Amino acid sequence: IFKVISLFHFLPDKGVFFLIMLGFTYLTILAFYRLLCVYFENNNFIYFAALFIIYPMVWNFFAINTIFFFVDNAIVFFMTLCLYLVVTKNTRLLFLAFFLGTVNHYSIGFIILVYLLYNYRRLFEKETILCTAALTGILIGYFSLMRILLPELPVIKDDGFVVWDPA
Repeated sequence: IFKVISLFHFLPDKGVFFLIMLGFTYLTILAFYRLLCVYFENNNFIYFAALFIIYPMVWNFFAINTIFFFVDNAIVFFMTLCLYLVVTKNTRLLFLAFFLGTVNHYSIGFIILVYLLYNYRRLFEKETILCTAALTGILIGYFSLMRILLPELPVIKDDGFVVWDPA
Protein backbone atom coordinates (compact mmCIF):
# COMPACT_ATOMS: atom_id res chain seq x y z
CA ILE A 1 0.00 0.00 0.00
CA PHE A 2 2.83 2.34 0.94
CA LYS A 3 4.58 1.82 -2.41
CA VAL A 4 1.39 2.39 -4.42
CA ILE A 5 0.54 5.64 -2.62
CA SER A 6 4.17 6.78 -2.78
CA LEU A 7 4.18 6.46 -6.58
CA PHE A 8 2.04 9.59 -6.88
CA HIS A 9 4.53 11.76 -4.90
CA PHE A 10 1.80 14.03 -3.54
CA LEU A 11 2.70 13.36 0.10
CA PRO A 12 5.95 12.88 2.00
CA ASP A 13 6.61 9.42 3.45
CA LYS A 14 5.33 10.45 6.89
CA GLY A 15 2.08 11.64 5.32
CA VAL A 16 1.62 8.35 3.47
CA PHE A 17 2.37 6.47 6.69
CA PHE A 18 -0.23 8.59 8.51
CA LEU A 19 -2.87 7.86 5.83
CA ILE A 20 -2.22 4.13 6.09
CA MET A 21 -2.48 4.25 9.91
CA LEU A 22 -5.64 6.34 9.75
CA GLY A 23 -7.24 3.99 7.21
CA PHE A 24 -6.45 0.82 9.13
CA THR A 25 -7.55 2.41 12.41
CA TYR A 26 -10.91 3.33 10.89
CA LEU A 27 -11.32 -0.15 9.38
CA THR A 28 -10.43 -1.76 12.71
CA ILE A 29 -13.03 0.29 14.58
CA LEU A 30 -15.58 -0.61 11.90
CA ALA A 31 -14.76 -4.34 12.11
CA PHE A 32 -14.89 -4.24 15.92
CA TYR A 33 -18.23 -2.42 15.73
CA ARG A 34 -19.61 -5.18 13.49
CA LEU A 35 -18.29 -7.80 15.92
CA LEU A 36 -20.02 -6.07 18.83
CA CYS A 37 -23.26 -5.95 16.83
CA VAL A 38 -23.28 -9.75 16.86
CA TYR A 39 -23.45 -9.83 20.67
CA PHE A 40 -25.21 -6.62 21.70
CA GLU A 41 -28.38 -4.86 20.58
CA ASN A 42 -28.04 -1.46 22.26
CA ASN A 43 -26.61 0.81 19.54
CA ASN A 44 -25.55 3.54 21.96
CA PHE A 45 -23.48 1.02 23.90
CA ILE A 46 -22.00 -0.43 20.70
CA TYR A 47 -20.98 3.01 19.37
CA PHE A 48 -19.22 3.77 22.63
CA ALA A 49 -17.70 0.31 23.13
CA ALA A 50 -16.32 0.12 19.58
CA LEU A 51 -13.93 2.93 20.44
CA PHE A 52 -12.31 0.78 23.14
CA ILE A 53 -10.38 -1.07 20.43
CA ILE A 54 -8.26 2.07 20.16
CA TYR A 55 -6.70 1.39 23.58
CA PRO A 56 -4.84 -1.82 22.62
CA MET A 57 -3.93 -0.28 19.27
CA VAL A 58 -2.39 2.77 20.95
CA TRP A 59 -0.65 0.59 23.51
CA ASN A 60 0.83 -1.60 20.79
CA PHE A 61 1.73 1.25 18.49
CA PHE A 62 3.19 3.77 20.90
CA ALA A 63 4.12 1.95 24.09
CA ILE A 64 5.75 -1.28 22.91
CA ASN A 65 6.43 -0.60 19.24
CA THR A 66 9.77 1.11 18.73
CA ILE A 67 10.06 0.66 14.96
CA PHE A 68 6.57 1.75 13.87
CA PHE A 69 5.86 -0.87 11.23
CA PHE A 70 2.56 -0.25 9.49
CA VAL A 71 1.91 -4.02 9.47
CA ASP A 72 1.31 -3.88 13.23
CA ASN A 73 -1.75 -1.70 12.87
CA ALA A 74 -2.97 -3.65 9.86
CA ILE A 75 -2.66 -6.99 11.65
CA VAL A 76 -5.00 -5.73 14.38
CA PHE A 77 -7.52 -4.95 11.64
CA PHE A 78 -7.13 -8.32 9.91
CA MET A 79 -7.39 -10.22 13.20
CA THR A 80 -10.49 -8.27 14.23
CA LEU A 81 -12.05 -8.82 10.81
CA CYS A 82 -11.22 -12.54 10.88
CA LEU A 83 -12.64 -12.83 14.39
CA TYR A 84 -15.87 -11.25 13.16
CA LEU A 85 -15.98 -13.63 10.20
CA VAL A 86 -15.38 -16.64 12.47
CA VAL A 87 -18.21 -15.58 14.78
CA THR A 88 -20.59 -14.96 11.89
CA LYS A 89 -19.50 -18.23 10.20
CA ASN A 90 -18.69 -16.50 6.91
CA THR A 91 -15.96 -18.88 5.79
CA ARG A 92 -15.59 -17.63 2.21
CA LEU A 93 -14.77 -14.11 3.32
CA LEU A 94 -12.72 -15.57 6.18
CA PHE A 95 -10.45 -17.27 3.64
CA LEU A 96 -10.00 -13.99 1.74
CA ALA A 97 -9.36 -11.91 4.86
CA PHE A 98 -7.04 -14.60 6.23
CA PHE A 99 -5.06 -14.63 2.98
CA LEU A 100 -4.71 -10.84 2.98
CA GLY A 101 -3.70 -11.00 6.64
CA THR A 102 -1.14 -13.67 5.78
CA VAL A 103 0.34 -11.44 3.10
CA ASN A 104 0.51 -8.68 5.71
CA HIS A 105 2.08 -10.65 8.60
CA TYR A 106 2.49 -14.23 9.78
CA SER A 107 0.91 -13.62 13.20
CA ILE A 108 -2.50 -14.00 11.51
CA GLY A 109 -1.91 -17.71 12.14
CA PHE A 110 -3.42 -17.26 15.60
CA ILE A 111 -6.80 -17.02 13.87
CA ILE A 112 -6.56 -20.75 13.19
CA LEU A 113 -6.55 -21.35 16.95
CA VAL A 114 -9.38 -18.84 17.39
CA TYR A 115 -11.40 -20.75 14.79
CA LEU A 116 -10.76 -24.06 16.55
CA LEU A 117 -11.62 -22.67 19.98
CA TYR A 118 -14.78 -21.02 18.72
CA ASN A 119 -15.88 -24.29 17.10
CA TYR A 120 -14.80 -26.58 19.94
CA ARG A 121 -18.22 -28.30 20.05
CA ARG A 122 -17.92 -29.16 16.36
CA LEU A 123 -14.20 -29.87 16.48
CA PHE A 124 -14.31 -33.24 14.74
CA GLU A 125 -16.97 -32.42 12.17
CA LYS A 126 -16.02 -32.42 8.51
CA GLU A 127 -16.64 -28.68 7.97
CA THR A 128 -14.44 -27.65 10.92
CA ILE A 129 -11.62 -29.96 9.89
CA LEU A 130 -11.74 -28.80 6.25
CA CYS A 131 -11.82 -25.12 7.18
CA THR A 132 -8.93 -25.56 9.60
CA ALA A 133 -6.96 -27.44 6.95
CA ALA A 134 -7.71 -24.71 4.40
CA LEU A 135 -6.59 -21.93 6.75
CA THR A 136 -3.44 -23.87 7.60
CA GLY A 137 -2.86 -24.52 3.89
CA ILE A 138 -3.19 -20.82 3.09
CA LEU A 139 -0.65 -19.90 5.77
CA ILE A 140 1.89 -22.61 5.02
CA GLY A 141 1.31 -22.44 1.27
CA TYR A 142 1.88 -18.71 1.07
CA PHE A 143 5.10 -18.75 3.03
CA SER A 144 6.34 -21.86 1.22
CA LEU A 145 5.67 -20.17 -2.11
CA MET A 146 7.46 -17.02 -0.97
CA ARG A 147 10.42 -19.12 0.13
CA ILE A 148 10.56 -20.71 -3.33
CA LEU A 149 10.19 -17.39 -5.15
CA LEU A 150 12.60 -15.56 -2.84
CA PRO A 151 15.18 -18.19 -1.78
CA GLU A 152 17.74 -15.62 -0.65
CA LEU A 153 15.77 -14.10 2.19
CA PRO A 154 17.80 -12.05 4.66
CA VAL A 155 18.95 -13.64 7.90
CA ILE A 156 16.47 -13.18 10.73
CA LYS A 157 17.49 -12.69 14.36
CA ASP A 158 15.88 -14.42 17.34
CA ASP A 159 13.50 -11.50 17.86
CA GLY A 160 12.11 -11.87 14.33
CA PHE A 161 13.81 -8.84 12.82
CA VAL A 162 16.11 -8.84 9.81
CA VAL A 163 19.86 -8.76 10.30
CA TRP A 164 20.93 -5.89 8.06
CA ASP A 165 24.65 -6.58 8.36
CA PRO A 166 25.13 -10.37 8.67
CA ALA A 167 28.97 -10.06 8.81
